[in-house]
Amino acid sequence: MKAAHSKFPEAVKNEMYQTIVKKNFVGNGADAFLQLNKKPDSQVSLGFAVASMLIDSYYPSSPIPPGTFDKRDPKIWLRNVDIINGCKRSLVKYFANQIPCNCLDEIHSQIKSTMPKTGKCIGCKQRKERSSFYICTVCERVQYCSKACQIAHVPKHKSYCKLWQNDKWYSYSLH
Repeated sequence: MKAAHSKFPEAVKNEMYQTIVKKNFVGNGADAFLQLNKKPDSQVSLGFAVASMLIDSYYPSSPIPPGTFDKRDPKIWLRNVDIINGCKRSLVKYFANQIPCNCLDEIHSQIKSTMPKTGKCIGCKQRKERSSFYICTVCERVQYCSKACQIAHVPKHKSYCKLWQNDKWYSYSLH
């Protein structure tokens, strides 16, 4: 988005153009699943999902997109982080919910019944089932696999947590 903003500032600020580009990314990401013999581990699909999420988080009032994926809703933030960190189930669900047709419903049903939602501990970086994580009760944007990981990560997380809590993440990340 930063490169697009510098080359085409008016186009990037135009919501209609953003919508068209996002629909293109979503359509191509969903198509990548369908073209790959229904294997929902496509890096191509992940790239389109990330691009779509960046469009969702772009605020024209900010001259340079800060690169965060959503400041408004911690649940969306965690979903997006899980997708970026490789949760195939969340990636398929993301595209299935974004497209107007139901062509990914079968793939989503298969994955939903065979694969749990996964997340990655911000402390030790282990991937585990999402339901086993502890989530920071203050900012609700980071997850830990254990209390020990959470306690060990507090010095690194504390300043970011305060910024999210005070809704100052965007102004901080611009500098």
